[in-house]
Amino acid sequence: MGLRPALIIVGLAGFAATFVLGIRVIEPEGKRLDQALDTGGYRHPAVSWHMRRIDAYSKLDLVLLLVIVFDMALKPTADDVGTLLVGGVALLAAIAYVLREIRQSPAGSIAQTG
Repeated sequence: MGLRPALIIVGLAGFAATFVLGIRVIEPEGKRLDQALDTGGYRHPAVSWHMRRIDAYSKLDLVLLLVIVFDMALKPTADDVGTLLVGGVALLAAIAYVLREIRQSPAGSIAQTG
């Protein structure tokens, strides 16, 4: 049967995206969370804010993983537009969620929890 180019491209792009997300976004946010914990303790509003951001980024990472698994299971070709669109729509929805979550200021987060 051979390997299909769309399968390889989606798989490698997804792997690269989740790797970069972890190294360049989630890890630095975790370090900022650790600093907030050291500064204000676990009840400090900044801790909750950083935890929400990490949670949002982790959900995007999970959607990336699911798209990769979906891709590996269905093995789409470039002609499988519907299959590729499902993964694309899932990623766009996850990105929209993350953008909504990270745009909230720490003050907005404090007002919602308080």
